[in-house]
Amino acid sequence: MPVLQIQPHITPNGGDANMKKRKSLPVPNIVKTYKFGNSTVHIADNFVAKTPDDIKKVLDRYHAAGWAIIEELIAKGEPV
Repeated sequence: MPVLQIQPHITPNGGDANMKKRKSLPVPNIVKTYKFGNSTVHIADNFVAKTPDDIKKVLDRYHAAGWAIIEELIAKGEPV
């Protein structure tokens, strides 16, 4: 589930194209807050992928990131 970050994560290929178009994030609709040690996690329901197309995009990015990690480990000769 996506989590709002103060500093948006930028991917190695230049980041999310939508982030470049807007200057700031929309106001999150925080529905749940968790504390883990010194960390606070806010869950915002307006940042959750809801349509099948949006869910597919999230899963595609998730899998692409995983494969990039695996390929980097293989290139370094580390066990996968």
